[in-house]
Amino acid sequence: MSKFSSKKAFLFIFISVNLIFIFLQIYKHSVFVKLSYEQQRLEREQENLAKKKIDLIEKLHTNQRHKPVKDFAEDKLKMQRIKLKQIKRLDFE
Repeated sequence: MSKFSSKKAFLFIFISVNLIFIFLQIYKHSVFVKLSYEQQRLEREQENLAKKKIDLIEKLHTNQRHKPVKDFAEDKLKMQRIKLKQIKRLDFE
């Protein structure tokens, strides 16, 4: 009887250990897939931020140009450039 019980116990332990390893492999795979999706999401976010940075730099450079300001002042506000002769000096003594 003891020989039969020890075979059953060994078989039970063997199957249990194999089942535990199978569940651990499934868990490892699910964690890997989850982290892969997270990595892809972060890479897309990084690409979007890089594009946004480029757009903002272009906008900054556009805003730093003086020609659009000059054109706006002359066209919309009807301002004119003044000549040196039109400048008068006021001395306050």
